[in-house]
Amino acid sequence: MNLEYVITYRDYKEAHRVFMLRPKPYAAMCIFGVWVFPVIGTLIAILLTLNFFFHKISFHQSAVWILGIIAWVGIVFAVDLPFYLRRRYKRMLNGRKETDPVQFLIQDGQIISRIPGRSEGRFFPSAILDIVEGKSIVLVLAAKNLYFFIPRKELGEAGLQELRAWWQGGKSNPC
Repeated sequence: MNLEYVITYRDYKEAHRVFMLRPKPYAAMCIFGVWVFPVIGTLIAILLTLNFFFHKISFHQSAVWILGIIAWVGIVFAVDLPFYLRRRYKRMLNGRKETDPVQFLIQDGQIISRIPGRSEGRFFPSAILDIVEGKSIVLVLAAKNLYFFIPRKELGEAGLQELRAWWQGGKSNPC
């Protein structure tokens, strides 16, 4: 298998979503950090704002500070996520153009992920933790927080089957 493709910001966002929602404790962290905490923070901010203007609920002084901090952090989580993803995407590009291609090969029993002229990573099947499929992205997890992703349209169904067969066939390799 030899693929060459361009990674877009949309692909990166989808890969991040699939990575966070994979069936591990990370899914609970993602749901809490992306949805629950910002909603709770916003509701608390609305409650404190209404209370500031109408004084219908009496809070202890320290409770107001605690609720204010929770509201602030929840709102910052909600507002910062798109900026956070954009910063990480730019860091991943590391100065190269968005139109520069990335290569993905299976050769001599190894996966080779390559940015021509910049870097290359080689992985044996025993080094791959999991292969996670999303609707439009396939993630190859090489460590707890290290993954590379391939757009599903570039990989195709035959390529996905070849990738899975390569991984299943070499997991017992002691490398």
